[in-house]
Amino acid sequence: MLPVSNVHVMCVLGAQELVRLLDTVEQRLFKSQAGEMQRNLDSQHLNELKQYQQDYKAAHGEYSFPSTIFLAFYQGRFALLDGQHRVETCRFLLETDPAVARGIQIATSVIRLRTLSEY
Repeated sequence: MLPVSNVHVMCVLGAQELVRLLDTVEQRLFKSQAGEMQRNLDSQHLNELKQYQQDYKAAHGEYSFPSTIFLAFYQGRFALLDGQHRVETCRFLLETDPAVARGIQIATSVIRLRTLSEY
């Protein structure tokens, strides 16, 4: 982990670790991985991301997630701030191509909340 400030930490998480973190009820800040903050999943956008990743792998032999996922951290628990479609794409790739998807590394920004109302 790389502290950026007192409230902001950057790290790199494996796709499997990120999905597990958001799937573990005891580590989630809310019942769902993002509470009410995230919009509903857009299935068209999700399918486009899945196809992009499959095309990328066909051309390069690996998957690539160059944009940062943002998480909130409060009292030992996490919530997704930004990146739900990318997380769901990781989940799909881990299920359909686990041997390659286990190698996915994702830049992750963790924002420490002082109060839950900051979410």
